[in-house]
Amino acid sequence: MAILKPDKTTTLGGVTVNEFLLTKHNLRNIAMPSVSMEGKIIGVAIHNTSWISVAKGTTPAEQYTRATYNGNMKDVRLHYYVDHTCAWQNLPLDLSGWHAADGSGNGNRKTIAIECIMSFA
Repeated sequence: MAILKPDKTTTLGGVTVNEFLLTKHNLRNIAMPSVSMEGKIIGVAIHNTSWISVAKGTTPAEQYTRATYNGNMKDVRLHYYVDHTCAWQNLPLDLSGWHAADGSGNGNRKTIAIECIMSFA
């Protein structure tokens, strides 16, 4: 699969944020969350995930976004993947995610999900 191209790139606090919303790019019809979080956000859920080696021209955050886009991440849906160079936004901030393993609980339904891709060495 080809490296993804963001729809929009912005800078937030010195961090490059690449927007590639799965709600706009769902050619494979992967299941998507549909519950609005507008006016309900109570916090941020930050998770750490393992570092991965990637091909030249891409980043771990892009590769995790691509794995989510093509269904390899099963039903995980989150707002941002962040690595050492940038962030990739996968969901709009007013849409709940599937990331907290609490079903319809406050973790999934009321928090912004950020997955930090890092080395544990």
